[in-house]
Amino acid sequence: MDAESKRLRRVYEAMVSEADAWWQSLRDNDESVVIEVVNSAFADNPAAGCAVGVADSTLSVVMRQQDLDSLPEQTVGVDRSGQPSLRALPKREAVAWWLHILASNLTATILEALAVAPGVTRVSVAVITRFPADRRLGVVAFGSWSRREIEAASWRTSDDALRVFDLGRGVRCSVRLTASGNYSTALKPLPLDDTPELSQLVASAEDLDSDNTLALLDSELSSPTPGSTGLALGADPYALTSIPQWLGDDHRSPQEYLRPEPHLAANQPSEAADEVRLAAGENIQLPDIGAARLECASSTIRGLEADLSVLLVDAAGRVRNDQDFVFYNQPADPAGVATLVGKSLRPDRSVESAVVCPSAAPAEVDRLLLVLSIDPSHGATLVDAGIDVSIACPGHIWRFSPPPAPVAAMVLAEVYRRAGGWKLRALGQGWSDGLAGLARDHGVDVEN
Repeated sequence: MDAESKRLRRVYEAMVSEADAWWQSLRDNDESVVIEVVNSAFADNPAAGCAVGVADSTLSVVMRQQDLDSLPEQTVGVDRSGQPSLRALPKREAVAWWLHILASNLTATILEALAVAPGVTRVSVAVITRFPADRRLGVVAFGSWSRREIEAASWRTSDDALRVFDLGRGVRCSVRLTASGNYSTALKPLPLDDTPELSQLVASAEDLDSDNTLALLDSELSSPTPGSTGLALGADPYALTSIPQWLGDDHRSPQEYLRPEPHLAANQPSEAADEVRLAAGENIQLPDIGAARLECASSTIRGLEADLSVLLVDAAGRVRNDQDFVFYNQPADPAGVATLVGKSLRPDRSVESAVVCPSAAPAEVDRLLLVLSIDPSHGATLVDAGIDVSIACPGHIWRFSPPPAPVAAMVLAEVYRRAGGWKLRALGQGWSDGLAGLARDHGVDVEN
């Protein structure tokens, strides 16, 4: 155990060191790191964006705006009798609608780039699209926006997006206002020659490899299939990536060293597992392997924000100190008796898991309480949560569904000492005032 603890400490220190080095590279505007981070953030955007370079603290981005003629030809209207109907979408309205989409995508691109790249102080963006007159690609908008300008602006309503054209430096757009105050329907690409910054940005994008042209850049930014986000097919833009994988060291996946003994994913029983369903109040004697380590999971209907917690209490039902309260802000106790593993989603269920090691508990700890809670501030309760609890160890799995109750927190089960061993009891005991009330009743100082 001592050797394993030292090994895990070395692994932890190595990961922290790598994370610190990566974070410093990001803050120092290391070009490869910034581009990778920004492009990962852009991956799920409806208007595909691509970071193409970093000079000092200025990030250069090319964004692909949807084509004007991709808008529908009809819009909602009313007929002469006042009944809802469809009418042809006038060209001027289409341009106004398209310009609002462009401004919204441009604003989101700038804000997202500044959010994920803390060392960047200015973002230059060239927006390309295919012009309807000749179906050729060109630049429809360009500008350079500083962090101070963007953060000082108000972004509260959808119409605020149009303010992006009034901010920044050297902002230009192909959509013009006529003398009558309407948008012109004649769109022409911005000339590159009279805007050095724009010319340099597009040139840097085309220099990414020797065969890259504006058309090939458009192909890179375009979605692989209609309606997709520009990601590779089947890719998940929200998938977590380890620090070593992020740095390109794929053979050092943290799964290799974080936990030598693999646990049952989401508490699914193995083929040889003996599954038993418990009733409220029923208890069983844990085998030695279960007393050493238990996989616990609570499953609720998807969309319900319920949280799993573990309390380590003495014979009087009180925690020794606040470190015996394991919850989302403190996912493990110092002795490693209880650890929250995290949440996962199924098609119609949400599952949160924890690992408890009863035999590792100090002598003063008499019971481990498995708790499920929901925020009671909006009047929500667990009555319709459809709770299902599973607790497993190799060869065994115990399941329990507590009776529905209009409470905001519930002790699902307890693992407790008995005659030199450990037992498991299914409970379902509720607290109407939520996790704070349950924790307070067990001696946790919730005020701090």
